[in-house]
Amino acid sequence: MISQNLSAAETTGNLLTNSDFENGTAGWTLSDDDVKIDGPYSDAGNSKIIRFRGQDSTISQLVNLTAVEEGKEILGYTISYHGYGCGNDANGHCTQENHDTIVTSITLKNGTGTEVSSNTTAVPYEDGWTYHTITKSINDTFLTGETGITFSLQGIDTGDSSSWLAPITDNYEFAITYQDYVIQQAVEETMVGGLKLSNEVTLDLIKDIQIMP
Repeated sequence: MISQNLSAAETTGNLLTNSDFENGTAGWTLSDDDVKIDGPYSDAGNSKIIRFRGQDSTISQLVNLTAVEEGKEILGYTISYHGYGCGNDANGHCTQENHDTIVTSITLKNGTGTEVSSNTTAVPYEDGWTYHTITKSINDTFLTGETGITFSLQGIDTGDSSSWLAPITDNYEFAITYQDYVIQQAVEETMVGGLKLSNEVTLDLIKDIQIMP
């Protein structure tokens, strides 16, 4: 294979807008009425937070990539957030070992394909207001300037209650790791005197090969 010189990978800062919700839900899309702004609460950082109900609701944002130079290959991403569960069962709410979960999903889409990368994290009630970080790699090739990225977060109530007993979350951050795009070319092979040579072999080397009848 022939390739361009590979630069060192770089990682952006947080690419999300209004990631602490101090401006309400500006910049965000809420799926329905089962997710809302709430707080502040003393045991959750004394700031506004996102609260979920049930199991299906999400909050999402189209990531702004204008701060990243176009034509870079996206290698992976890092997500972080605070979360606090209140798992429930038939005997009550905020009980131990009935852990709520938070699902983060990153969707990358360009003109030729889509890749969805998801992660599920338990947020036990007994752990309290906890910081979580997830780092994952991207499988396919996606370049900045031609790729749209959607960040989505879902809070799931383990007991699927009709009350507001799903997780509360705050302080979302999303960063990508990228590098120069490596262009790979197919190697053209040639048979010379029974030897298989590629176009990466120099002419001088070919001249030194003695072709036997």
